[in-house]
Order: sequence, then structure tokens, then C-alpha cells
Amino acid sequence: MIATPMPGAVRWRALHPLLDEDGTCTMIYDLERAAVLEVPEELQLHVALALETGDPDDDLLSWLVGEDLITAEGLAEWARIGEGRCGARPRQDSTKAPC
Repeated sequence: MIATPMPGAVRWRALHPLLDEDGTCTMIYDLERAAVLEVPEELQLHVALALETGDPDDDLLSWLVGEDLITAEGLAEWARIGEGRCGARPRQDSTKAPC
């Protein structure tokens, strides 16, 4: 049985808050894309805690989605793999064309 994600499910990218000496988080490192993003000033005081707890407020959530740090990317791939396409090797007797 193949587990498929729930429709509309999202996931957090692998993120690491970069903390300043005063405890604010002025930048976030996106490990998946090897990119550093600047955190808006109004979010710097609470972004690290929200990333740790997974409980962002509406403003932070909006920014994370806008920066593609919370994404549904990859979910369609899992669905196609479950159908034997895009990434799954077809069996030798399969008539399905690869992607």
C-alpha cells in the first residue's frame, strides 16, 4: 500500500534560524535551496521560536508562504510515483510511457 499525502497538505522546508547576539533572527537559512533569506524587521523577535514550535502567527505564516518556505511542492510527485510514473521505474512488461 502506498501512502499518499492528504489533499491540500503542506510542509515546512528545512529551515535554520540564524540568531544575532541579541536573540533576534534577522536571517533564515533554507537548507533545501541553500539560500539565506532576510527576515522582515517586524518578524525578527519571534520567528525563531515559531520555527521551533511550528506555530507561526498570521503575519509570519503569510511571509513564510510568500517566500515559499511552507510549500505543497513535491506532493504531486508522490501521487505520480504511486501511479507508476515520474521517478518510479516501470516494470519491463509495462506499456506506460515514462514522463
